[in-house]
Amino acid sequence: MTTDAGAASVVIPTFMRKESLPAVIRPVLDDPDTGEVVVVVDGCHDGSYELLVEWAHQDDRVKPVFQENTGEGGARQAGLEHATNDVVVFLDDDVIVEPGVIGRHVAHHAGERHKLVLGYMPTHVDPHRRPGHVPTILYAQDYAQACVEYERNPDRILSHLWAGNMSIRRPDALEIGLVPDVDLGYHADMQFGIRCMESGIKAVFDRDLRAVHVHDRSLRSFGRECVRGGEARAHLCLAFPSLAPEIEPTSCWPRGLGPFQRFLSSNWVRPVSAPLAMGTSYLAGRAHWWSVETSAARMLRQIEVNYGFAKVMQG
Repeated sequence: MTTDAGAASVVIPTFMRKESLPAVIRPVLDDPDTGEVVVVVDGCHDGSYELLVEWAHQDDRVKPVFQENTGEGGARQAGLEHATNDVVVFLDDDVIVEPGVIGRHVAHHAGERHKLVLGYMPTHVDPHRRPGHVPTILYAQDYAQACVEYERNPDRILSHLWAGNMSIRRPDALEIGLVPDVDLGYHADMQFGIRCMESGIKAVFDRDLRAVHVHDRSLRSFGRECVRGGEARAHLCLAFPSLAPEIEPTSCWPRGLGPFQRFLSSNWVRPVSAPLAMGTSYLAGRAHWWSVETSAARMLRQIEVNYGFAKVMQG
């Protein structure tokens, strides 16, 4: 399905994913609208770059790039700068596209400019639940709700961008830039979305551009990620105060629970509340008490996100 927009450059930032990279790249190369695959190894030495160099000898559409670690936004920017086609599709290194997705991304941009296209990437959830799988379950639920919000209110596509499967014309992306103003550590895609919104970019969400997100986090890494997410939301609130009411963590809390959540996240209570929530979730999972495991993990998330948020806001 080649269009007048030409073939796409596919940019994939990667970090410590050597073993799973082939499963991500092969379906992209199978798409006839893939002109090149720029894979940016973001400062890791797990053999990913060597694997890609060897692959490039067999298929010159594979273009490996190595750089010192700059984070997700910096890696996407490096890939963008190495890309040569007009339409650039950005994929995360744990997202596996279905057949024809790259071509459908390209088709969206035919005859149009100043447009960001967001594809669908539901999280793979094993139907046979196992202990410790709860971070992936919560992630899948959050993403599903975000997609419902995208369809209900398209303005949220850019203000709450989930960018593991998206495309934009290269000149627009270069003008806007993908490197965060502050090293967020998380939610770099949300900052890029807000920049796009301020630049007058139109966004569409299309469930037909389907890919599968292979998510895997331990409960401990899930907790650390929640802290980084809270910190990033605080930086975004400071940078974009008009959007703060919908970005800050309390915007999604059940009414009336704010004071209690802030208490659990406070500096003197969190050293007890966070390990207690994590331990409860862990033990409940081992006992197959799934509802308790899920509730405790949700509590852990709220504690850690609000802790990270408050830490930045309070200086």
